[in-house]
Amino acid sequence: MNHIDHHTLELYVLQSDELPLSARQIDRHLGECAGCRDLYQEIVEYYRHAARRFEVNEERGVPVGEAIARRTREPLVQATLRANDFVRWEPGALSRLSAGFRRHPAAVGMGTFFLGATIWALLTVVPGFVADRNPTYAGLNPGTNKLEVYNESNEKLWEVAVTGIEAARGTEVRDHLPSVVVLDLDGDGQNEVVATLESVGGFRGGDGAALVVFSANGKIRWREAAEHPVQFRGEKYPHVWLSGGMLIGDFDGDGKKEIICRAFAGRSPSAILRFGIDGKVLGEYWHFGHLTKLGAVDLCRKGRAQLLAGGSNDADGEGDFGFIGVTLLDPGRISGKTEATLTPGFGYPPSTAELACVRLPNTPVNIRYHSKPGVDGIVIDSSASEQAARVWWVASVADGKIVLEYIFGPDLVLKALKSSDATIRLLTNLRDRGEMSSRDVEEFLPSLRPGVEYWDGGAWRKEPHLFDSRPE
Repeated sequence: MNHIDHHTLELYVLQSDELPLSARQIDRHLGECAGCRDLYQEIVEYYRHAARRFEVNEERGVPVGEAIARRTREPLVQATLRANDFVRWEPGALSRLSAGFRRHPAAVGMGTFFLGATIWALLTVVPGFVADRNPTYAGLNPGTNKLEVYNESNEKLWEVAVTGIEAARGTEVRDHLPSVVVLDLDGDGQNEVVATLESVGGFRGGDGAALVVFSANGKIRWREAAEHPVQFRGEKYPHVWLSGGMLIGDFDGDGKKEIICRAFAGRSPSAILRFGIDGKVLGEYWHFGHLTKLGAVDLCRKGRAQLLAGGSNDADGEGDFGFIGVTLLDPGRISGKTEATLTPGFGYPPSTAELACVRLPNTPVNIRYHSKPGVDGIVIDSSASEQAARVWWVASVADGKIVLEYIFGPDLVLKALKSSDATIRLLTNLRDRGEMSSRDVEEFLPSLRPGVEYWDGGAWRKEPHLFDSRPE
């Protein structure tokens, strides 16, 4: 498959008339190619951020361009002379200072000594007095395997050795979850650096990633290896490691930030962990299956983000390959050790953080080929008046790939179901070989939509169900 280049996608986002491809061609390709969808979403987010920055500048009253032009047009000295006036020279501050130096050389020498000593003390003992020591952004350098931290003036403040840069970049591109975040965690005006990588400064997190929080000066404030042994239905699972990627925000509305991380070891079980800014584990949400995708979205219209988690349910399902599930969680209610209501067996109380659970049906094709489906991505769409979430259901079969797009609106209600052109070509080939009838192809999508089911706490049902007032 030929990918769409960055320039063309940028023109597409800007709705330019100079597109080398038609918008319809690009739409079709984005429906088939997860990589180009990710790049498209990054470009959209970039221009949204740029638009917000311009809005801030406009609020200051004078456009930047006009301010610069005004400065260059204004003379540094202005004078108005009448016909009989003359210009009189007055010594400036530097001239008066120079004259004083010539009259009192001894005092000047002592003053220079003390001034130099004061400057030396400020630069060595209190370096932050002159230099900007507050981190503004950080980057992962694969050439040196270092995490590099910079201030607002693009000056490097400090660096630390890390591993797992390529995996971190994959997480950022594939899942839209950062592996390094620079922000003020505790509200003291100084930014902290939060990183989740295979190892940070020699501290490892086993087979997955360690979570480390640095102070502004580069000292480790706290770290977590995510060693959380659990058991499920009698079988012990000694360790589940942080897999990388995080979300940070005030999720419970108490004015304090929290850190949300995924944890899994490439197989069941998996968990969502919630940390306080002091490193304390505030809550664990355990699920038997994969929770590989996370997105922050306000589908319940509460004014703060919920977590949309997508993955597989391996405890029960069709055949022995489970089914795709999407769960909407209130992250502020992930508290203590709890288990998903869909996969009981950890020995923990049922979670009260669940707001809705949706089961996406397997298709006749992936069941025939015994192909386990997965969530290829979750894209949060904030361009409409109400937020929406696009969940990409994918299963690889012998002749190609089935790609379905489930679009959910408020309260996780299904709004639309679409398929990619690659899926249509696959179904057409199966029909031509006599493995599917024309009617089966025509009814492929219509037959799936009624198969979407909502968990009501005890059974699956067709009607949307929202746990809006579950007990604490």
